[in-house]
Amino acid sequence: MNADASLTVIVPTFEEPILLARALTSLRDQLHESLHVVVVNNGGDPAVVDQVVGVIASSSSPLASRIIARHRTKHDARGAVIREALQNVSTPFVAVLDESQSWQSSCASVAVKRLINNPETPAVCVGWSIAFEKMIEERVWPRRNDAVTLKAGDVSLSSLLSGVEIPQHAIVYRVSALTAVDGVNPSFEHLAMWDVNVRLATHADVVVEPSPLATLHVLEGTTEEEDERRHAIEAERQQLISSWMKETLPGGANKGQCALDALAHRNRESELQLLRDENAQLRREIANFNGLSSRALRAMLQPKKLVRAVQRRTKK
Repeated sequence: MNADASLTVIVPTFEEPILLARALTSLRDQLHESLHVVVVNNGGDPAVVDQVVGVIASSSSPLASRIIARHRTKHDARGAVIREALQNVSTPFVAVLDESQSWQSSCASVAVKRLINNPETPAVCVGWSIAFEKMIEERVWPRRNDAVTLKAGDVSLSSLLSGVEIPQHAIVYRVSALTAVDGVNPSFEHLAMWDVNVRLATHADVVVEPSPLATLHVLEGTTEEEDERRHAIEAERQQLISSWMKETLPGGANKGQCALDALAHRNRESELQLLRDENAQLRREIANFNGLSSRALRAMLQPKKLVRAVQRRTKK
């Protein structure tokens, strides 16, 4: 008997209809046959969300009959929205994708196949790219696209404890595994799924599919907005690490202290890499300077050659 390959994708959204339409379009175009989508309106205008969802629901796509919208009367932390939506998921697999994220057409089918073929793993992490964009007059304009090289070690317990964050839509979960680790913490806005990933990696390895099947869309914001977001993330990180001080990992090590040690090691490695890059740049500049100095000296000693070189350039 074939294994149940049904996958539910939870799509939290809040007053971003243009971005939501793109995210849902990427789900409509999935090659996976048994896909269900639940759009959760986190306190925004129901009419706007219904209109966007209605476009997919009225299409000829197989997803048309398997997409629904749920409306919340108030805006809550993303963790609370995801946790609430998970309580109504009846498929064996689940993923979370919000309006700033999208999937390549084969993402769902590849991830689910890897989960079925690896019954002991709690989740599959796919590769992703980062698309930097700017919103101008309600249109999204691309700026640049950065590829991310994903390795198995990037989703290990040690790397996750060090602060490596995996975009939430890059992981497809086994629902039973989420239940076993008590699901999603409802108090977090930014790091709810990072906390989940750490708990899952504590018990079993996450399978890595390095193919770039997901895209994280980053809208350029003001410096103040970006600073505010960084501060909020750091506050949640400190809150998590403080709570981990009361927990032990398999083997007896303190979870919070391991996180602090791993984060410190990662910061040292980042500083060393920065020094290496600066040293390499300095070497290039010295080499260029020496080359220019040598040419200048030769020109001084052989002025006729300098005159001929200038004449050749002016004739081009």
